[in-house]
Amino acid sequence: MSKTMTVGVVPIQHWHYMASMAEMNFEDVARGVFGPGDFPRGIATDISNFFDSVAEAIYQKLFGIVPSNPPASLQNYIYAKDALGNSMIPPGIFQISDAAIILLLFIEFFRHARCGGFTPESREMAGRLSVFFGSLARMAQ
Repeated sequence: MSKTMTVGVVPIQHWHYMASMAEMNFEDVARGVFGPGDFPRGIATDISNFFDSVAEAIYQKLFGIVPSNPPASLQNYIYAKDALGNSMIPPGIFQISDAAIILLLFIEFFRHARCGGFTPESREMAGRLSVFFGSLARMAQ
């Protein structure tokens, strides 16, 4: 049996540090401790890369657009969907399409917050992102 991994596909443990730091940073945003300039650039880049990969998998499912790395995009979508299911979605109520919609909302919120800063109205969403990344971090341990 081969133990090789498809190029670009990484085990969930690869995302542990990013998810742990994202959980703490979004918690700080939710509490009003962080401003847009305080979010660590490296963590923000890792979150963007993860979310871009997840979005590509969703776009493939919805629109047939082939991701730049299909196996990695699908794997990261599965990680994100599982983390979302563990932290935000009551079991048995939502379907995969609902998870995709919630993930797309997270992705758009993150992109907007990086460009325009965090408003008082966005702090609640930051709290939800903190819970999401906390779940992803626990999965990656």
